[in-house]
Amino acid sequence: MMKRAGLVLLLLVLLSLPALAAFPVARQGTPLAEIVVSAQGEGPLLFAAEELQTWLRELTGAELPIRHDLASPQPKIILAVNPDGFAEDLARIGAKDGYAVREKDGHLYVFGTKAKGVLNGVFRMLSKNTDIIWAHASPEYGTIFTKNPDLTLTQTDYVDIPKLSLRGWQFNTSSMDLELWSLRNGNNHGSAPKELLDKAGYFRACGGGHNLTGLFLKPEKYYADHPDFYPLINGERINRPRTQLCFTNPAMTAAFIKEVDAFIQANLEYATVNIHIEDNYTLCECEKCLQPITIDGKTVTIEDKNKFRSTQYFLFLNQVARFVAEKYPDKEIRTYAYFFTQEPPICAIEPNIRVLLAFIYKDARYPLQDPVNQATCDMFMGWAAMTKGLINRDYYGLTKEFPRPADYAMLSELRFMNQHGLERNYAEISRNWHKDPRWGNGTHVWDLNAYYFWVMTRGMWDLDVDYTELRADFRRRAFGPAADDMGEFYQTVEDGWRQISTRSRWNDDPTMMWMQSVVDPGTTEVCRAALTRAAAKAVHPNSRRLVEGIRAAFEDQVSWVTQPFRGADVEINGEFKQLDATGAPENWELAARDMVTEDGQLCARVKAGPNNKKWVRSKISIPVEKGDVYLVKAIYKGKGS
Repeated sequence: MMKRAGLVLLLLVLLSLPALAAFPVARQGTPLAEIVVSAQGEGPLLFAAEELQTWLRELTGAELPIRHDLASPQPKIILAVNPDGFAEDLARIGAKDGYAVREKDGHLYVFGTKAKGVLNGVFRMLSKNTDIIWAHASPEYGTIFTKNPDLTLTQTDYVDIPKLSLRGWQFNTSSMDLELWSLRNGNNHGSAPKELLDKAGYFRACGGGHNLTGLFLKPEKYYADHPDFYPLINGERINRPRTQLCFTNPAMTAAFIKEVDAFIQANLEYATVNIHIEDNYTLCECEKCLQPITIDGKTVTIEDKNKFRSTQYFLFLNQVARFVAEKYPDKEIRTYAYFFTQEPPICAIEPNIRVLLAFIYKDARYPLQDPVNQATCDMFMGWAAMTKGLINRDYYGLTKEFPRPADYAMLSELRFMNQHGLERNYAEISRNWHKDPRWGNGTHVWDLNAYYFWVMTRGMWDLDVDYTELRADFRRRAFGPAADDMGEFYQTVEDGWRQISTRSRWNDDPTMMWMQSVVDPGTTEVCRAALTRAAAKAVHPNSRRLVEGIRAAFEDQVSWVTQPFRGADVEINGEFKQLDATGAPENWELAARDMVTEDGQLCARVKAGPNNKKWVRSKISIPVEKGDVYLVKAIYKGKGS
C-alpha cells in the first residue's frame, strides 16, 4: 500500500513539472517545418530567414522552405517584429535588439521589437540548440558543427536581451568574412560592406575616423586664404595633412560648421556624424590658444596639459553641437576622448555629443578598475559623472602573432563600466587577411586569437557570464576531444604573459611577448606537446585545420626568438615581402624580419639585442625602384651602438 501511494505521489510530482519543449525541424534530412516571414519585412528580417534556412540545411541536410503566409498546415518557424500575443515579452525587450523564442499553437516564434533582434535570435537560437560555433572569420574552416539529420529544437521558451545596446568591432579595412563572423556572433556595430550593411541591421554613423582636417577643413581648400585656421607651432602655421585646428579661432569654427552642415546634408540617412580629432598632438601655440580658461570658478592653464586642451576642444565642439541640435535635432555627434581629449574637460558638453572613450595608454592585462590602471579609471569616472552618452571604444582586439588574453580585462571592466551607466562598446580588432608586416600575418593572428576574439564578442552580449565559462564553451565546440590540450596550451602562454614586467598594449611586439611569456620561462616544450596532442585528437576537419594553424603560428614565432637572424635577396615589386630564413653567422643578434616598400623606400624593420635580453625595433630606408634586388645584411655592433 505504501509503495503504491509513493508511486501515485511521484506521478503527481512529474505531472506538475513543465513539459520539455520540443520542436522537430528535420527527420532523416527531410524538413518537418517551414520558415515564415513577411515579404514586406525590413532587410534584417528577410536576411534572418535566409540565414536560418542556410544553417539548418548545413546542420541537417534539410532545406526548410521560406513562405510569406500561414496558409499551409505545416509547423512553422515564424520570424516577426512586434507580433500580437506577446506583449509582456516585447515590453521586456524594449528598445534593445534582444529577442524571444516561444512555442504557440504548434508553431515556433522568434521575435523582437526590431528586425535586428530577430536576426540575433536566429543565430543565438541555433547556438543554444546545437553545437555550432562561428569560431573564426575564415569561410573555409571558421565554422564548426556536428551534422544532425534528426534535429529537434529543445531550447524554445525564453527571452534573451543583451546587456549592451551597442556591440561590435572596428576592423578598419574590413571584409565580408570578418563582418559575417561578427554579425553571427551577435554584434550590431561594424564597418560592413554596402551589400551587407542594410540587411545586417548595424548601427550606422558617417564621417569615418580622425577627420578634422582629413574630411572637414582640408588644408588644400582653406590654407592658402586662411592659414590661421591651422595650428601655430614653433612660430609657423602648419600646412600639411591631418593636423589639429586652431580651436579658439571663431572664423575657423564658422567655416567648420559650414562644412559639417554640407556633410550632413549629403548624408541625411545617417543619425550620427563622427567629428574626431586627428591622430597626433599638433596643437596650436598661438597666443589665444595658450590663454587660461575659466568656467564657473574653475581655471585650467597650459600647465594642466590634457585637461586644458580637452576643455579647449570641447568648447569648440559645443558650438558645432549647438548648431547641429538646432538644425538637425534628430542627429548626434560622436567624438573621441583620446590623446589630449581623454581627460574630461571642466566645461559641460552638449547633450547631443556622444563621447568615445579611447583610452590607449592603459595596461590590457588588467581591467580598468584595477589599481594598475587607476589614472585611466579616474578619467572614466569623471566622464561618467558628466554624461550618459559614453561609448567605450578600446583596442581589445588589436594584437599581432601572439595570443593576447585580453578577454578577462575587457569583460571585467565592461561590467564595471556598465554599472556606472555605460551601455555601448566597440573596439578595434586585427584583420585576418592582411600580410602587411606592420600588422603581422593576418592568418596567424586570427588562428592564435580566434579563441579570445570569440569570447570577447560573445561576452559583449552575455556580460554577466564569466569569461572562463565562455572560454570553456569555445574549447568544447571548436576543439572537441582536443579541448583540454588546447586549454593547457592557452593557459601556459597566459600564465607566462601575466608574469611579464611590461604593460600590454595594442602594439605589443609579438617576438618579445613569446620570448618573455614562453621561451624565457622554459615552457616551449609544454606548449608544443599540448599542441601535438591536440592535433592528434581533433576530429572535425575544421577543428584540425584550426589546431594546425595555431601550431604553425606557434612554431613560426618561437623560431623568431630562438633563431633571430633571417635574410634573403628581395626583389622590390611594390608589394610587401617577408624574408625567408637562411641562417646567420655565429653570435649575430640582429633579425631583419620584415622587408617592405613604402613610398619608394626599402624599409627593413629589425629587432636587436645582446643575448636576446633587450630587443628594440628600428627602421632603415633607402630609395628603390621596381625591379631592384637587395641583399639584406645585418651586423650587431654591441650595446649602445
